[in-house]
Amino acid sequence: MLARSLFSLFALLIGSLVLVATASQASAQVRSKRQDRGVYQPPAVPAANDRSRTDADARRQADAGDQPIQQVGYESIDGPVLKEGEALPPGAYYDDGPYYEDAVYCDSYPGGGCDAGGCDGIDCRACRRCAAFSPWFGSAEVLLWWRRPQVLPALVTTSPDGTDSDLAGQLGEDDTSILFGADRYGKAMSAGGRFTLGKWLDPAQRFSLVGRFWLSGSENYGFSANSLDNPILARPFLNVTDDPDGENDAQLIAFTNELNGNVSVSGTSDMYGTDISFSQLCRQGLGGRIDLMYGYQYLRINEGLDIASETMVIGGTTFDIGSMITVRDQFDVVNEFHGGHVGFSGFHREGNWTLDGLVKFGFGNLSRRATLYGETMTASGGQTATDSNGLLVRSSNAGSYTDDTFAWVPELNLNVGYRWRPCVDLTVGYSLVVLTEALQPWRTIDSSLASDLSDDPSEPTANFTYGDHWAQGINFGIRWCY
Repeated sequence: MLARSLFSLFALLIGSLVLVATASQASAQVRSKRQDRGVYQPPAVPAANDRSRTDADARRQADAGDQPIQQVGYESIDGPVLKEGEALPPGAYYDDGPYYEDAVYCDSYPGGGCDAGGCDGIDCRACRRCAAFSPWFGSAEVLLWWRRPQVLPALVTTSPDGTDSDLAGQLGEDDTSILFGADRYGKAMSAGGRFTLGKWLDPAQRFSLVGRFWLSGSENYGFSANSLDNPILARPFLNVTDDPDGENDAQLIAFTNELNGNVSVSGTSDMYGTDISFSQLCRQGLGGRIDLMYGYQYLRINEGLDIASETMVIGGTTFDIGSMITVRDQFDVVNEFHGGHVGFSGFHREGNWTLDGLVKFGFGNLSRRATLYGETMTASGGQTATDSNGLLVRSSNAGSYTDDTFAWVPELNLNVGYRWRPCVDLTVGYSLVVLTEALQPWRTIDSSLASDLSDDPSEPTANFTYGDHWAQGINFGIRWCY
């Protein structure tokens, strides 16, 4: 659904940008047209008998404080003609003809300069007709993003002190409370960054090569509890050891006068990516342009979930007093995307303000890897025994799993900028990145929490589900451009 919605938004945005560019191009013919100079007339040179009048005019101008008029021939403004592919020298600018060195003032440009030519109206250095042209541009942004949270089942429960040990912590009991789980986690904001570097490949700025790298920052969430705060702690599950249909059960971590213990749950999520794009001009109008972009894209998402508990026997069970029991379940997931991308970018400047956007779609191979690990360690009487079975990760689903599939990576960026310094904009905007067919840790957990506690378990099984993973948020940045 999200991918289809982005396709519709993409079509609407591009259609709007094309209309704006077309309208801007038409208006440019009126706004940027220079005043008609009339029919060409060769420069007139004063005759010899007019020299006395010319000298008198010069003396009157000097007396009035004005600079005398200097006669200028066409040879004084002619410069070397650039050959195709030849770079501009330092201090020169490009204007589809001769270049003019050390241009400083807008009005010094022959024919009216920036003020009459319809440039952005900021200052001379902001206009490439009157300033040195640099082929490089770039930006640095701070990303404040949220990502799709983990939808976790009930993982830790408690019951009131005095509950029977056969019912304590079990789901479905009226007195059972969920301490962690049955909710969405990992939905807090994280801070990351995005860096862009590009180069114009021609002086007319029709073609460019752009590289980007971004990272969302790590999102960490967790929970911990101990028997000092909760005399009864448990991990609920569906026991299918003797009954295939299963019945609600719970693994006790702490119980009054019998077990002291603690439990912790920790989750992590990290995203980063990069792309390289070749862009070419499609449409251009006064202050605006639309570019077609295509290239290579890479995206990686690392996520994990770790559930661990420690229990000390203090009496009343089959274990020796002082025995330590440690149980751990770990779920690690990696999504790695390699592919191409195609899309459009747009830019418009109006005075000090800019509006720019990007809509593109990545397409290619998504490699998904899941590693599930379970362990139970029992230390009693000076000896330690290790079993490669946890509670939700047992030999029936433990191990590493890898597969490959085709996936899409839609991306949307919208930014508003303000000219802070010559060639420097401050920007604020919104960004959205989506990865389809993604795997997350919560999708590797049996949703019913089924577990077979026998020595040869049949459940839980490694039946994973897949879906869209996204990250979105606001960004603040600084952009350097010509």
